[in-house]
Amino acid sequence: MAALRKHCQEPWILLYVERWLEAPMQTTDGQILERDKGTPQGGVVSPLLANLFLHYAFDLWVTRHLPGIRFARYADDAVLHCKSKRVTGNAGDVSRRIACASATGSETGSCSATPV
Repeated sequence: MAALRKHCQEPWILLYVERWLEAPMQTTDGQILERDKGTPQGGVVSPLLANLFLHYAFDLWVTRHLPGIRFARYADDAVLHCKSKRVTGNAGDVSRRIACASATGSETGSCSATPV
């Protein structure tokens, strides 16, 4: 929500997104499940929130920590353009960075995934 608040100042939009994220999920057999994190799979707001999350957790991180590596991202798919096999070792750093940011719930929080 922090990233959304940074880019959106409309209180009603923030309210609806927050409600969307807190709403329980109903399974196909009718069971109601409480949710404590993430967005509903296939939910209409999920691509927007994923794009905001990845902008901070991936795009800005790669730009800062892997400045010589060009990349392209579309939705939740990304390609890192590496010039050598040695450089591809840093791809693990990217995976750890996203996992850390996802686990902490902070796009900008400090994670130990920094390239060598």
